[in-house]
Amino acid sequence: MSSETKTHVVEVENDIKEIGRLSETLAALWVKYEMPPGAEMDATLALEEIVSNVIRHGYSPGEKGDIKVSFTFRPPAYEIEVADGGIPFNPLSREDPDLDSPIAQRQPGGLGIYLVKKLADDLRYDRREGRNHLIFRKKA
Repeated sequence: MSSETKTHVVEVENDIKEIGRLSETLAALWVKYEMPPGAEMDATLALEEIVSNVIRHGYSPGEKGDIKVSFTFRPPAYEIEVADGGIPFNPLSREDPDLDSPIAQRQPGGLGIYLVKKLADDLRYDRREGRNHLIFRKKA
């Protein structure tokens, strides 16, 4: 296993069908860079949650948009950066859901980003050049 850093960029449209293609790309890269098999599920879950939120909430209904996903591997660590031109939104500024209150009394939404926060070793948001950038980092 090489300690050299490798980055792969995939551009997709804001279409929910693209999530499968991104997951397949991640799976192929995971094998290529000999990443620990037991850690792939967390990476896939984070990727799917982040991208699906961008697709569902980042653009107005019917609005075309692009999403750029960068996968960076430096075994055993990896980074997934999702950049989009959707509405400015920092998901990290959202308050964590109250998991102790009864489900019927909870505010909808927020569980996905909460899960991503829990999975990440480091999670950062930045808005630059008119684009949202969410960076998920983890040591596998």
